[in-house]
Amino acid sequence: AVTKELHRAALSVQEEQVPENDDELFAVLGEGSLKHRKVRAESLPQAPAPPPLPERSEDNLLATTQRAFELQRFLRAGYDLKEASERYAAGEVLPPTAASKRAAPRPPVSMVSMPEIIEKRETGAERSLSEQEEREKRIQDVMSFTGSDREMAQKALEKNQWLTDLAVNCVLDSLME
Repeated sequence: AVTKELHRAALSVQEEQVPENDDELFAVLGEGSLKHRKVRAESLPQAPAPPPLPERSEDNLLATTQRAFELQRFLRAGYDLKEASERYAAGEVLPPTAASKRAAPRPPVSMVSMPEIIEKRETGAERSLSEQEEREKRIQDVMSFTGSDREMAQKALEKNQWLTDLAVNCVLDSLME
């Protein structure tokens, strides 16, 4: 390495030929020849044995998980830990909650392909009766407020994502033209 001590110093560089084999290199270094050196098999590092896998019973794991789940439900219902443990040990479990009885939520729009969405809109598939009743109510609201016919009210609602206020403004704007 060139350091500040070598500043303004005269250097002489001598080029040397690279050794053609390792024996020459090690002879220069004083290590001796590789051919004469023997490596014992016991001196090589051994790969460690894999650790033993713990023996686990799925039934025990399931029972432990079920117990923790039921105790947590008791705790959320307002019982203290001791009483919750006693009740679970006696075989008592809480009834299902309203949230667990609820239907699974619909997937996000990004997970459903656009042709499926368009088809469902056109055919009216997968609409519950309450959705249809809600739409009918909105159509009636727009018709009664604007005095328009059913077809015009429905088109305005469809154009404005079934928002009544926007649909009313759309109908009124079209009547002004």
